[in-house]
Amino acid sequence: MAGERVRPRGRSRTLVPRLLLGAMAVLVVAGTMGIVWVAAIAGVVAMEKLSSRGEALARWAGVVLIVAAAWKGVSGAGGCVGTC
Repeated sequence: MAGERVRPRGRSRTLVPRLLLGAMAVLVVAGTMGIVWVAAIAGVVAMEKLSSRGEALARWAGVVLIVAAAWKGVSGAGGCVGTC
């Protein structure tokens, strides 16, 4: 019927709150690093949701972040030099 609310059943009922808590935890951690990171994450998520090719954008964003993390880990860019 129109206007009837659909209630999640089974596993999805507990999975959705966990995913939302994970997303909020990422934003809190990013917020401690700086508001620019929160804005960047929010921008990527908005583009994923609003784009007709959101899944492809999500995959590319994941690849870019993995490559950037690997590069930073190998090069030591932004790390502590000497004694901290």
